[in-house]
Amino acid sequence: MEEARGPRPEHRLRLRVPADWKRSDPPEETPDFSRDDAFQPLLVCVAPCAPVRVTVAIRPAGGTPAEHAARLRGGEGYHVEVSPAIIASRVGVACDGTRDSDLGPVRLRLFFFEDAGTLWQVGTTAPAALWSGVETALTAVIASAELNERPANMRRPTAAPRDVERAVNVAEAVLRLLQVAACA
Repeated sequence: MEEARGPRPEHRLRLRVPADWKRSDPPEETPDFSRDDAFQPLLVCVAPCAPVRVTVAIRPAGGTPAEHAARLRGGEGYHVEVSPAIIASRVGVACDGTRDSDLGPVRLRLFFFEDAGTLWQVGTTAPAALWSGVETALTAVIASAELNERPANMRRPTAAPRDVERAVNVAEAVLRLLQVAACA
């Protein structure tokens, strides 16, 4: 089990990463959060024999997960589809697609969700040619994501199933509006 740790006690997320994967320390620099695309990396795990990665990053919440996904979707070299998703028991959005690189297309699956005033990005990447061989393992890593319990004075009630369903419906509506706006 790998744990991504941020600067505050509520910035903890655990993932079940394969035991032979290498954890790389993320850079210690503080990102310029005035840039909409800036995230602070917390965790990078790399497969032993291939450029296959799992990453966790955060930034102060400013905009919805769907808005961040839309910015990624409109980014140069990115070709992604955006859909509602649930990760770490939080409603968010998933971006699934490719990005261009000097070594050829890279498959990516990124999840954005908000918790306690923080926007989380949990992602997986692999060369497109290797994706079919690693997709199941990467999906299992993402499915294992769980936020650590907060101290009692920081806990928020968990969403009831109908609240999750309502949030997914709202996320789908926002995504449809963003897609219409992008086409206009």
